[in-house]
Amino acid sequence: LLNDFKKKNSSKCSTKEKGDSLENIAAFVLKSGNVFEVYKNVRTSTNELDQLIKTTNSGSVLCSNGILDARLKNFIGECKNYNKGVSVTYVGKICSLLEVTDIKICILFSYKGITGSGWKDASGLVKKFYMSKENPNEKYCIIDFNINDFESIKTGNNFLKIIEDKMLALKYDTDY
Repeated sequence: LLNDFKKKNSSKCSTKEKGDSLENIAAFVLKSGNVFEVYKNVRTSTNELDQLIKTTNSGSVLCSNGILDARLKNFIGECKNYNKGVSVTYVGKICSLLEVTDIKICILFSYKGITGSGWKDASGLVKKFYMSKENPNEKYCIIDFNINDFESIKTGNNFLKIIEDKMLALKYDTDY
């Protein structure tokens, strides 16, 4: 799946083929380990969620025992396979989607990641949105998961550890 994802992103494949490749690898990673189940293309009254992710029974046990962040019991996966980084405009749409659904976490799967760094562009909006709530359990987390993270899993790193590290990076970069 990783080779297919990389190959399609370096070719003249259609947008649909590239998007399908990203959705396939994202679903595979999410389902690995029997912690999450993935529901694709879920319609709400106003939007379509690329992926609604819920914990399996095993995942629920991890949440209830504090091993897994409770906000990961139900979260959203969005797949955006653009030929450049995911812009602040699209991240703003995810912010609205999280508020409307009252879901606290979105993993944004893409090839190139989000635009900007530090407090600029999409990266800055992710941080500002995180800071919009005081209670740690109410904070919204938009997690940028890109080709580097998929490669990291290939070399033996754990998906849950990557997500935990990204959530901690968001917390400690913005909580002062």
